[in-house]
Amino acid sequence: MTSLTIPGFFDLQVNGFGGVDFNTRGLAQEQIAVSVNAMAKTGVTRCLPTFITSSLDHFSACVKPWLEFQDPAVAGFHIEGPYINPQDGPRGAHPRAFVAAPSIEDFDRRQDAAGGRIRLITLAPEIPGSLALIEHVVARGVRVSIGHSDAGREQIKSAVLAGATLTTHLGNATARTIQRYDNVIWQQLACDEL
Repeated sequence: MTSLTIPGFFDLQVNGFGGVDFNTRGLAQEQIAVSVNAMAKTGVTRCLPTFITSSLDHFSACVKPWLEFQDPAVAGFHIEGPYINPQDGPRGAHPRAFVAAPSIEDFDRRQDAAGGRIRLITLAPEIPGSLALIEHVVARGVRVSIGHSDAGREQIKSAVLAGATLTTHLGNATARTIQRYDNVIWQQLACDEL
């Protein structure tokens, strides 16, 4: 019998693993190592630790220990929010109190706190200011994903033209009831650029 070697998986969105919640302030290096090692045992060799909607202060405290953790498995960071749709349904489990309007200044402060290592951002393109933010982050090498959104066809197209290339957990965090054919899920599935 021959053995088969395959490349490792790259997890773009991992909020925690192995009993470690990445959105916890002040994780110890040992906790991070336990989590990254547990992922490796499942075949995940690269990841983007993901930080959800929170205040800048909380985000900074959560990302700080990751800046000190030196492991090639950590390819950068994914921020999921805070620039998401604040409505019940699309917002999902994200705390409404910290949902924020898209802001270049706020993103730049978060990027500074992350040591320039934010590589992916999930946002809702229907929120005013999203397109300018998409263009800003894409010009700086950050990928943009549509998520926690109730965007219509034209808003999705505009986001793609501005530089969005991904979708975050399609079908999760949507309105409780949606139109059968013209909805945020179908519109993203129909967009070959995503």
